[in-house]
Amino acid sequence: MAYNCPKGRTSSEKDMYNGLASLLFNTEGSAIRAILSGSDSTGIYVTPLQMFVFICCWYGFTIVTYGVTVPAGLFLPGMIIGCAVGSLYEMGVEKWIDPQSAAHSTELTVIVGAGAMLASYTHLSYSLLVIMLETTSSIDLFIPQMVGIVTARAVAKMFTRGLYDRALRTKQIPMLRESLPDETESLAVKDFMVKEVTTIPSVCDMASIRACFATTHEAWPVMNLAGNMVGRIPKSILVKLVYYKAFYT
Repeated sequence: MAYNCPKGRTSSEKDMYNGLASLLFNTEGSAIRAILSGSDSTGIYVTPLQMFVFICCWYGFTIVTYGVTVPAGLFLPGMIIGCAVGSLYEMGVEKWIDPQSAAHSTELTVIVGAGAMLASYTHLSYSLLVIMLETTSSIDLFIPQMVGIVTARAVAKMFTRGLYDRALRTKQIPMLRESLPDETESLAVKDFMVKEVTTIPSVCDMASIRACFATTHEAWPVMNLAGNMVGRIPKSILVKLVYYKAFYT
């Protein structure tokens, strides 16, 4: 798709600029404002094909940047994709369902699309609704945004977990689940814990370390001289201390 502007046109014609280039080669905030301005006579005109290419580009960019160790963020890309999907939906309605809707504002579908997209992968509900209302200053769209966010969240929960929950699981961060598994719902603590706990003193000898390594645990509680727990030491750290002979003298 050509990005150059045809020559010999007046400034009032839409071919004096490329809609896709105006969306891609711009900041995130300016891209959102450009999508919202599509319904105005002085706004940026974008064809359905250009908007579809824009959605695919941002969707690909978001997938790539999410998997790298660069703090690119997920909130703003999701909002941009949602705005673009809402605008594309409005274009479809205008072309195939209600041609007279060209005079209507696309603010409703764009803002509801942004909220629905964010709710679908974050699985947030009330907090996201408040954020969207404060960000867009569109209190009059409270009911449509609430319906879109709740519906998108319910549909997304039928297929997968939230994106942030998957990030915690990928990084193996210990988090308590909302509900217990069926096989452990009626399980008592005494069924899998022991009274004689293997501990390691804060100032220990090799006999204590050898006793810890004799178990199948991946970490052990550290006790001070008063018999109080002051922390826990993972097995990997204890192995390194012994390997490098980092003994206390």
